[in-house]
Amino acid sequence: MYDADVLKNVDGIFGISAGAANIAYAAVGQGFMGAQIYWKENPINFLKMPSDILEKVRYLVKAMQQGSNNPLVDTQSIGDCMREHKPLDVASLRALSQEMYVLGTDCSTGQPVLFNLKTVEDPIAAIEGCICIPGITTKASINFGGIETVDGAYSNPIPLDMIFGMGYTDVLIVANNNFLGGRWSEIFQDLIMAGIASGKTYGYNEIMIELIKRHPQILDQNYKA
Repeated sequence: MYDADVLKNVDGIFGISAGAANIAYAAVGQGFMGAQIYWKENPINFLKMPSDILEKVRYLVKAMQQGSNNPLVDTQSIGDCMREHKPLDVASLRALSQEMYVLGTDCSTGQPVLFNLKTVEDPIAAIEGCICIPGITTKASINFGGIETVDGAYSNPIPLDMIFGMGYTDVLIVANNNFLGGRWSEIFQDLIMAGIASGKTYGYNEIMIELIKRHPQILDQNYKA
């Protein structure tokens, strides 16, 4: 996608969760730097996150239960990296011909909120807020623009309803994990598509709860699919 200059031919770009930082870099021609930010610049071993969705759900549930004692991502280091070590080209970001949004979740309402990176005062702080996951990141949330913000995936991991509501008609989804493919993933797709059809959105919390409700055996460490 990056090599083919796909982003130059779209009207709007939306970054959700970890993809908020990745796509911001890619949008201004710094895609290689963005691809490295979680793996090379994060002092915590992010690679310990399991790739198998069954193990990933177990890991996330355990991490959230333990709170910030078992974080995967050092939010401060990611922000510092974007400002200093591998600085995001904010000037080019503001000059984009396309609209550029990242999605967060308002902690006070549980509702998704879009931040326009071209117009907010501090785009990097907005991105930091949009990747905060209590128990997974070292910062549970970030107050940005008066909104206590956490990861947008909590409220709407694939915000097609919002995107279509803004007038966009053709959408390309680029997933950076296997929640959209592989075993156990059908529930994620079913809930997301059912939510779009009914006007309701499902965040990761609701999806995980529903996944565990339908398949409680996945939390048994001795269970093998």
